Amino acid sequence: MKKWCCLLLAGILFLFALPLQTKADGVEGDVNGDGVVTAADAAALFRYASGLEDISGTSSAIADVTCNLSVTRADVRAVLLYAAGRLNSFADLQGEIEGTLLGEEYLDLFSYTGAIKTETGYRSGKVSVNISQMKFRDSVCYIADIYIRDISCLRTAFSNGKYEGKRQKVKRIAADNNAAVAITGDMYTMNADGAIVRNGVWYQDGRACKKKDLGVLYADGTFRCIDRNSMTLEELKETGDIWQLWSFGPMLLDENGDTMTEFHCKSSILGKHPRTAFGYYGPGHYCFVLVDGRQRPYSVGLRMEELSELMYELGCAAAYNLDGGQSATMSDGQRIINSPSGGGRTTTDIVYVGEPLQ
Repeated sequence: MKKWCCLLLAGILFLFALPLQTKADGVEGDVNGDGVVTAADAAALFRYASGLEDISGTSSAIADVTCNLSVTRADVRAVLLYAAGRLNSFADLQGEIEGTLLGEEYLDLFSYTGAIKTETGYRSGKVSVNISQMKFRDSVCYIADIYIRDISCLRTAFSNGKYEGKRQKVKRIAADNNAAVAITGDMYTMNADGAIVRNGVWYQDGRACKKKDLGVLYADGTFRCIDRNSMTLEELKETGDIWQLWSFGPMLLDENGDTMTEFHCKSSILGKHPRTAFGYYGPGHYCFVLVDGRQRPYSVGLRMEELSELMYELGCAAAYNLDGGQSATMSDGQRIINSPSGGGRTTTDIVYVGEPLQ
């Protein structure tokens, strides 16, 4: 009995000693073993990740702060974030990146210590928006560069919160939906024939691609433009799990991502006008583009061909034209970012970025 009690006590002491021993073996991210995580550890990690130096098994476990069983440049960025005080723990980071659209990419673009909203953007653990202004041709353009980790962060909203609700200004709809940034949608009530899908819900089947090019955002974060008359409604539904479907257009880049000179739209909208466009780089990376117009000498507006060139120069793989003209507005819910023609007008819907759905 006495021998059994001694063995039990020894076993308990061994179990309590395990965490202490593991901690003594090294601090997570402390590659150089000096007891603290600093930029020097990131420098050492960079050499390991670049193959300039070999790393031991023990050091590799300490260095793999993203827990993907390998030491990569994502670990370098994570250690830099921690050293700069932008990350409270590596466990927080692992919870944000696991199973997301971006994975370990663009770690430094997000905020891990709370949401940050400024006049030029918004950052949180799931959303990164940077808004900039540029001049293209003779027009002032606003670009919202968007990174999201969850597809539900890129949503649409109806005016007055319901399908076919009374029209409202973009700023009002954006504020009601806590948008980080929002733009005019596709004025879906003018779309009697096309399909309408919003936030994964089919509101109208329509005749799909019979009259207008479609812009289709899928639940896996991919986006494509579908040429009008290129497929049936049944074929469209088989292309994937559709998250958003816009029926306005036209598409602004061809299937190879090159500029276009001919478009499927009325000739009256090909000239210089205020513009709203959606751009796609890859799953989780998008842009909203707003071009002011009809305001000489401040900003004239872009022809459709020039808008195509702008989206190409921004590096988009695909791009889609949304409702422009006097409707063209970008807002963060607190202010109107651009200068809408004629002060802007009410609309039926917005495309916006916000925190993910719970």
